[in-house]
Amino acid sequence: MRSKRRQILEFDLHVDSFMLHCDAKHLSAKTLKSYEQTLTLFGIYLKQELKIEDATKIKSSHIRHYIKYLRSRGKYTVTASDRSLEINYPNRREDYQKPMSDVTIANYTRNMKVFFNFLKMEQEIIENPMNTVEEIKPKRKQKQLLSPVEIKLMLGAYNLTKFHEYRTWVQLHLIFDIPFYTNSQSTNNKLYIL
Repeated sequence: MRSKRRQILEFDLHVDSFMLHCDAKHLSAKTLKSYEQTLTLFGIYLKQELKIEDATKIKSSHIRHYIKYLRSRGKYTVTASDRSLEINYPNRREDYQKPMSDVTIANYTRNMKVFFNFLKMEQEIIENPMNTVEEIKPKRKQKQLLSPVEIKLMLGAYNLTKFHEYRTWVQLHLIFDIPFYTNSQSTNNKLYIL
């Protein structure tokens, strides 16, 4: 029978192996940090709440319980290390303990899916527990539309003597379907771009 210390190291080795794999793929530092944070917090949850210290024992139901836990616990209530509490002071944030958004939870589950796909590919697990976990589809927030005055202000902010600003100005006119200046006195109604 393995000791508890050995099982913790085994789970950590899976995470370390996954992180090495991601680093070898030259993923961005931001992506690597996101993966590591997600897996560290998930590992803490497994150990403290479910007493699971081996990645091969994780089932779909454990992941569903974790998603439910994320929805109930609130933002910034769990950290991967106590050091971050001394630096970031999460309890001083305005959104401390407020519910986590579905976007954040969807990002966590997406990161976990990549991790379990890796374990399956490496033949560390027989079946990917994420395969039967329902994908979270967050509701998209509709962006507030710009008023005609705001559009006019934005278009007036470009220096049309600089090529890159002129190019952007023309692109915005095309995107917004705003007609360019037309010379109405001209007999053949030619289009003049300022």
